[in-house]
Amino acid sequence: ERAIAFCEKAIRDEPTNIPRVVHSLNILGQTYSQDFRVALDYFEQALKLQSEYNPNQGNVLASIYNNLGFAHRRLQSKKDVIMKYYEKAYEIYQQCRELEKERLEQIRQILIEFIQAAHTSEHSNEYNTIFEELLSNVKTQQDSVEDLDFWAQTYHVNILKKSLSSQSSH
Repeated sequence: ERAIAFCEKAIRDEPTNIPRVVHSLNILGQTYSQDFRVALDYFEQALKLQSEYNPNQGNVLASIYNNLGFAHRRLQSKKDVIMKYYEKAYEIYQQCRELEKERLEQIRQILIEFIQAAHTSEHSNEYNTIFEELLSNVKTQQDSVEDLDFWAQTYHVNILKKSLSSQSSH
């Protein structure tokens, strides 16, 4: 009840703060987990508003599409309706994943170049050891795909993938 009151207040008090309103609508939909028709209405409002406000914000859209798929599944909607939402969420996630992988690789490369530039003969042996360890760690232990898999698990994309595979096998 507190979550519902908080979200309704956020929507009422700041109707022009579109990101907050979208987030609140999405939370309201998740809160109504026992009444999926009400949840579906909130998710549809969130999708409409987000699509008009910022259709390029993939993480938000993917979350909304995933929630729409889940609500339709709970309402036992037609399989093609359910799959449409899950597939759209997964497609957006894949696009975000590719962009994020590129970004992480760029950050990794910049960090390596910085370490190499800072690692000169002017520095003491103590600094050289620190730079060598840091460079070794960045080159060998940073894994963009592993980082993205962690993100997917955190945002329940793995559940979405399982849902897609179990839906397509039925």
